[in-house]
Amino acid sequence: MDTIPCKTCNRQMFYAISSETAKNIPLDARPVKGHCYRLEPGGEVTPLKAIPELDSRPIYVSHYLTCPQAGQHSLHKPEPEEGA
Repeated sequence: MDTIPCKTCNRQMFYAISSETAKNIPLDARPVKGHCYRLEPGGEVTPLKAIPELDSRPIYVSHYLTCPQAGQHSLHKPEPEEGA
């Protein structure tokens, strides 16, 4: 995987294709370890490493969630108001 710097914050990231939308998703270059949880019914959380159906492949976070300048990315720009 080739990483590139984010255009707004300079942190290393890479693009991957979503299996759901077939669109590019920016992901942080470093996988997360031990900080991902699934919220269960009733409010309990399960660490992802404790969910049996997950394998040992790394888990990555969308760069849109971690970028300090995420508001400058086109995905986060507000839609223009009608009639404006």
